[in-house]
Amino acid sequence: MGRHAGLEKPLRGKFGNVDIGFFGSDCDHIRAVCAKIAREIQHSTTYVDADHTAFDAPDFCNRSDAAFRQEIIDQGLQSSLHIDLSISDLSSIVNHRTNIAFVNANHFETAQTVWIWNQKKEASVRKRHLQRKNCKIIVATDIENIPLDLRNEFSADIQIVHPDDDRLPQIVASLYTPPPIYGLVLAGGKSTRMGYDKTRIAHHGKPQYQHAFEMLSGLCEKTFLSVGSENNDKQLPALVDRFIDFGPFGAILTAFATHPNAAWLVLASDMPLVDRHHLSELLSNRSLAHNATAFLNPITGFADPLCALYEPNIYPDLLHFLSKGYSCPRKVLINTPTHLIAPTDPQKLFNLNTPEDLEKLNLKDGQ
Repeated sequence: MGRHAGLEKPLRGKFGNVDIGFFGSDCDHIRAVCAKIAREIQHSTTYVDADHTAFDAPDFCNRSDAAFRQEIIDQGLQSSLHIDLSISDLSSIVNHRTNIAFVNANHFETAQTVWIWNQKKEASVRKRHLQRKNCKIIVATDIENIPLDLRNEFSADIQIVHPDDDRLPQIVASLYTPPPIYGLVLAGGKSTRMGYDKTRIAHHGKPQYQHAFEMLSGLCEKTFLSVGSENNDKQLPALVDRFIDFGPFGAILTAFATHPNAAWLVLASDMPLVDRHHLSELLSNRSLAHNATAFLNPITGFADPLCALYEPNIYPDLLHFLSKGYSCPRKVLINTPTHLIAPTDPQKLFNLNTPEDLEKLNLKDGQ
């Protein structure tokens, strides 16, 4: 009694997967710089501030220059875009779909900061020792304008960028490290419609689960089989379902519960026509601004959930859907930011479920 499950916790900041603080200039200028960066990078973003004028501006929440998925202001619940910063980062109000949170570090501390040099704010900057210590990037028109004693604090790897440098957005975005990609072969189904274990069908001269595992292993940092129980004779690294009898949905949840800081390239072992080129097509179209990247299945008209790349930001969505009584990964992809791509060869999405499907496959290949 009283023991906690051995869950690995996601590595993230308070408001995004990484929180980047901006300091050294006035609040309006900081927000303008962050908005410009947000528009030019392929990431989901949140802006965090303690705005002193929010209640004095009736149209504050309806500004047409919005560049962020979410804005968080610490002056109360003025709108759905405003939440109290005193809440815990465990609160469900915080948008956990955010890759990068741009934070006004004039008011809040972050582990990484960007220093926008403004000579008029020198006195304020001198009070912010921690922000200077955590500085990774300095934005300045001329570094010589910064007093020598402050320059002597610069670390050897600090980056100095001119405010008009077109590279600034990408330099800031590089402070966020995209999650590694792990592979997950869905091999724990009961094959009820087929009548026997369809993962053992040797369409490529070896059991289909093994063929799928080898393909993913060549593309992913780590690869695992998803299996229903410990009693499996597939001698490959495996993840045993923690969410029993939920099918692929439970397998994907198990993967995130085990390794929540990885993105998961999921492939069902009963999709024998998927090849390495097809998977590479999916990976080359990866969108970090979305929670998943998936092929648009022309037969269903929806995302195909069994050959898709799931980003860590989708993990809370999966749990939310489960709490509402839904266990369909396709439904999650329909209702979460998903980057859909048209497959070059839609026939590769063929799913092998029944003896009739196997007969079609054999006829297609002339076997």
